[in-house]
Amino acid sequence: MRIAIDMQGALTAGSRPRGIGRYTSQLVHAMVQQRGDDDLRLVLNANHAAAAEAVAAEYAPLLPRDAISRYRVPVGSDLHLPPAAPERRLGDAIVRRHIAGLQPDVMMATSLFEPAAADFSPLDLSRYPARLSACILYDLVPLLFRDLYLNNPVAELSYRATAASLAQTHLLLAISESARRDAIRLLDLDPGRVVNISGAADGRFGPLQLSSDQAQPLLARLGLERPFVMYVSGADPRKNLSGAVAAFAALPDPLRQSHQLLLVTNLGAGEAEFRQKAEALGLPPQQLVLTSGLDDEALVRLMNLATVFLFPSLYEGFGLPVLEAMQCGTPVLAANTSSIPEIIDRGDLLFDAGDNSGAAAGLARLLGDAALRREISDWGIRRAASFTWQRSARTALDAMRERLAEPPPFHAIPCELLDLDNARTEFGGILAGAPALDERIGAVVDDLLFSVPGFQEGASRRLLIDVSMTQGTDLWSGIQRVVRQVTAAFYEQPLRDGVIPLAVRLEPLAAFSVPDFVAATLDRPPAGLPYQVEIRDGDDLFMLDSSWEHYASFAPVFTEVERQGGRVITCIYDLIPELHPEVCTENMPEVHGRWLANAVRHSHGLICISRAVADELIAYIRNNALSHRPGLRIGWFHCGSNIQRAGTTLPAQPATVQAFAGPQPVFVCVGTLEPRKAQDLALDAFEQLWAQGIDASLCLIGKLGWKVEALAARIRSHPEHGKRLHWLNDARDADVVFAYNHAEAVLCTSLAEGFGLPIAEAARMERPVICSDIPVFREVGGAGAVYFPVGDAAALAGTLRRWLDGERPADPTKVSRNSWADAALRIREVLYEGDWYRRLD
Repeated sequence: MRIAIDMQGALTAGSRPRGIGRYTSQLVHAMVQQRGDDDLRLVLNANHAAAAEAVAAEYAPLLPRDAISRYRVPVGSDLHLPPAAPERRLGDAIVRRHIAGLQPDVMMATSLFEPAAADFSPLDLSRYPARLSACILYDLVPLLFRDLYLNNPVAELSYRATAASLAQTHLLLAISESARRDAIRLLDLDPGRVVNISGAADGRFGPLQLSSDQAQPLLARLGLERPFVMYVSGADPRKNLSGAVAAFAALPDPLRQSHQLLLVTNLGAGEAEFRQKAEALGLPPQQLVLTSGLDDEALVRLMNLATVFLFPSLYEGFGLPVLEAMQCGTPVLAANTSSIPEIIDRGDLLFDAGDNSGAAAGLARLLGDAALRREISDWGIRRAASFTWQRSARTALDAMRERLAEPPPFHAIPCELLDLDNARTEFGGILAGAPALDERIGAVVDDLLFSVPGFQEGASRRLLIDVSMTQGTDLWSGIQRVVRQVTAAFYEQPLRDGVIPLAVRLEPLAAFSVPDFVAATLDRPPAGLPYQVEIRDGDDLFMLDSSWEHYASFAPVFTEVERQGGRVITCIYDLIPELHPEVCTENMPEVHGRWLANAVRHSHGLICISRAVADELIAYIRNNALSHRPGLRIGWFHCGSNIQRAGTTLPAQPATVQAFAGPQPVFVCVGTLEPRKAQDLALDAFEQLWAQGIDASLCLIGKLGWKVEALAARIRSHPEHGKRLHWLNDARDADVVFAYNHAEAVLCTSLAEGFGLPIAEAARMERPVICSDIPVFREVGGAGAVYFPVGDAAALAGTLRRWLDGERPADPTKVSRNSWADAALRIREVLYEGDWYRRLD
């Protein structure tokens, strides 16, 4: 599992010094320690240069050199950029491409709500190029305290947009059960998408034995002259600093006079006003100490020196300071709100945040009872030990792994994102509506090239995959299946370092990327409109589709590919129109022959779907003296045999189920009804079996083709039709899978084929195959299939009879059963590793 972790929570000025920064650093550090075989990649926002360098230096000894990367986004003009702001859209586009270059299984964000101009906030994390998007959920405080935090329309728009992105994230890692419940309720989420991973305190927080010489300089520097009550918090209203003051001020005079209140918080310009309010509440200046900017060493020392740690916060996502104090052995007293009772599971140490007198009573009880404080100190240390970063990291990693095991959710298509033309189109659209950014276009391009080094000139090349015919249809059979499955396999696994696959629709003078076609093939939502692809240095063009009638019109594109130093590679499916014209439609031999001659003439390489076709092609070129380039390469690969893509679970149609409902064994033929498939021969053989009283069924699966009108009429009028003879002419993949799973055996009766996909598909599903004895079937079926003489119905009937009598020598494990990923890998070996079959000089 490769996880790309955006470390922004540990970088920004708004988060790095706060709990978010501390939480991010500690959790990720524990994840690195717990990663095992997982591949963790840390992603840094280079706009925060000093912090990024510090984080990189921290993790450099713990991770491989290439595990830390940086992106840079355009800096906005103000806080809280709205979603439509061009800087935010450009930054989102840049970071998506940076993540695409990492090809992660999981994209994990450590902090989405970053409002500063130099920060990065994704517009929709679920669209990032990973199988799973994940995010740490700290809290949804602004939605709970809208009047306090969302009273600025710009801030509210920005926050709600980011909250919408959070709601679309596939997995939320909540830092408490309280935060988890809030997310489920406020964002209307499926509870299974939100996991409580809890949190822990830094190991530096612990009990200390401090001498007077060690303690006194720090106390004197801060003005602490008496025992003190301590509160560490931010300055925002929900932290309830005034509640801490009011509770302390309400102490009985002797206790108040003998103690001081230490507030570790940064009030900035508001400190003077706060002191005036404190005095109005009855707290003299000498009893209130305010400080900020303490390092961890000073903070740990102060927690150890404090008599009581008071925590009156109105709401906390986790409440880390409470746990830090407990870990130091400091007696704690806190408000019973939000997540705090998850840490302090003792009612006698909790108070109502709205009841200052109740808080004062609890504080007085602790300050006046040393024995109780010692008991609470010991209890707090034991309780805090149950919160560990190791446990949180394991919970987070396990949650990601479990979600990845489910059907893969949508993710953007990395291949498109790593294409420079795609970036040019998206960036051009954004900048066209932002004329004020014209003078910054150069800097934006620099940010893109910094963040995505693969866009640098000459850093990558592309394999343009022709899908011109298939992309305009809904067909999934024959060549269309090969085009879709090979294209999908290219997109789902790297071709090789520095090569990007890109599906294209060709026109006579141009090529256009078709991201929506790829998204549909991968069973994902639409990915974007087509855009023109500029042929550039080193682009190869793989003519994978069935462009028989249009191939010659693409000659200008072929010329441009060659001019740019690329190659034209054409896929050859079969030579049936040339070698067996009698089984084709009337004009196909002429059309196909013209296409073949053009393909041989224009291509730098020809790659066939079997070695048998490659042998036929070599002989045909030589026998017919076809013109070709000197050194023309001939290669081959085997098609994949996995039918349904991962995550597809459509049921079979009722007619399919009915065909296998009887008690007799069912033999299946898969393929379009056409003369070369010889389904009539299969029916002849079964009529012989039925005449001999043998009870078996024949199921034909395939749409109506050409020159088989008589066969179609014969099937429909046959007395066994719907009984022991079935024809499924509108079968989907789910029907084919059902048929294979329930078949006695699969029959392949063809007179000629380019590959023989049903043989491999059946074998992959552990079904035996009986097939005609043609070279390509021998190549695919090997020693695992049963063969009968080509065109001999009586021989097939005899083979079936012996089969039903128990003579079954087929062994599916010995049949070629490549996956489509294997097919793409084989094509890669041919194209980029030079594993060609023959060279024609």
